[in-house]
Amino acid sequence: TTARLEYTPQADKNNELNVQLDVTRFFDHFGPLKTVKFGFSHTARENKTWREGGFNIAPGVTLSRARSLDYIRLCDPSVSGANCQYGSRTLVTSATSTDRLEKEHMLTPAQYRELLQNSIIKMPGANYFEGMPDRGALINSWTAFDFDSFFSTLGQYADLSHHNLNCLYECIASDGKTYTRPSYSTEESTTSAYLMGDFETRLFGMPVMGNLGFRYQKIDVHAAPSVNFYNRTLDTTKVSALNPAPYTDVFVSRRVTQVDRQSEDFLPSFNLAIWPIEDQVVVRYSIAKQRARPSMTQLTGTSAANCYKLDQALLDFYANNPGYFDDGDPDTEDPTASTATRCSGRIGNPELKGYEATTSNLSLEWYPNKDTQVSLASYSIDVKTQRPENVTLPEYELEGTKYIADTFEDGPGGLKQTGFEVSAKTAFTYLPWYLRYTGAGFNYSKTESNAANTAVDPITGKALPPRGQSDYYYNVNLWYDDGRLNARVAYQKRDFYYDRMDASESANRVPNEATPAPRFRRMPRSSSRSTS
Repeated sequence: TTARLEYTPQADKNNELNVQLDVTRFFDHFGPLKTVKFGFSHTARENKTWREGGFNIAPGVTLSRARSLDYIRLCDPSVSGANCQYGSRTLVTSATSTDRLEKEHMLTPAQYRELLQNSIIKMPGANYFEGMPDRGALINSWTAFDFDSFFSTLGQYADLSHHNLNCLYECIASDGKTYTRPSYSTEESTTSAYLMGDFETRLFGMPVMGNLGFRYQKIDVHAAPSVNFYNRTLDTTKVSALNPAPYTDVFVSRRVTQVDRQSEDFLPSFNLAIWPIEDQVVVRYSIAKQRARPSMTQLTGTSAANCYKLDQALLDFYANNPGYFDDGDPDTEDPTASTATRCSGRIGNPELKGYEATTSNLSLEWYPNKDTQVSLASYSIDVKTQRPENVTLPEYELEGTKYIADTFEDGPGGLKQTGFEVSAKTAFTYLPWYLRYTGAGFNYSKTESNAANTAVDPITGKALPPRGQSDYYYNVNLWYDDGRLNARVAYQKRDFYYDRMDASESANRVPNEATPAPRFRRMPRSSSRSTS
């Protein structure tokens, strides 16, 4: 009897510094200007990551993984005779193996039984299907391992001294020497400041109020991702009908790239409210520049990527044996366009801009009484650049060689979305009893987009709306709120939308981008209670 125990360490060290200052100045007699607000903030984040994976330090020098594998074996001398070698021993591995922390722990039958008896516990709670009719001989309860007891008992008979973080930071390599394990570190600092003024006055007898503000933001990113380069050479001993990979990978070098990226944004915003009929009808307008910066991973990529360069003999072999290569994907019958030449891992793009758009809203709101609001609003979004997208580049050049590589690029600009929304809500305060704490509301919105830079239905050739965008959406809700208990029930519905065009979840190669996702209806319910 053999059981395998895996100990997989990893470490993440994070530091964060935050500094923030906000100042507000109030004015009583400074014309329409009522307040001026100023703020400053600085955030610095540092992250360092260690993972247990093995590394190629140099050609022919392989750093062992920090993962340890323990094979726990029961040996009965009445069956195995003198072959029972009780105790712990390191398994013999090749010098180039990345799994060098492997041990075998051979236990006697009594020790093995003790290990199980001390470790297996029943889950707390009632018995399984307790009290149900015709329960029969079902198990009484689920069982699970108490790992504290498991390790405590196993440690009495096995050497578990390698169950620590030592190898995660420094470990032995295939040349017998000890090396520091490469880590992946990132640093990000964000400095921002804002200035905003609130004003209030009267224009032709109508109350007018609003604010004008500006925000400045600077982001610095530093990271050191790495790329491992390999030569992929033809290995004639691996050529067979059952082996789709007739090659051997030989490590060449490891390149650590320093990514230093600085970006600055200046984001203005303006809000205005005019009351043609004071306390009853208001017209609101707002416009602002929006920015969503790329994530750290999109800028720097994964911690390491592997790139493989095919030698001429392997390319000639594929050219002379066109029917040999078949990875099951009819889109990659050409081996030079397959994973054989692809860099694994996604390489970052420090030149990404991220999402940028100008948004504006115009609304007319009517308050016929203190319990009711009716509004009609229009909105528009002018997208300069969309959020970064995952892309595959067929000729990504690294170290003078062109690879097929996964990376990121900014989404296209030019998208313009416009729409309107109608909404109303009221509280039923005129009703008796607890019904006076109830109310109802609804809203309906409709969105349209231009056809610029959106996907095209591969079947009809028709331009599609942005991914996930429905033509319309509406919501009807009822609620209760007495200040101590609140509850809500709502009915929602949205129109068709599409979500993707790939066929990765099916063997059917017909694009499914034109296939809309189903409409959905739901009745969400929620409630909460507060006491004081």
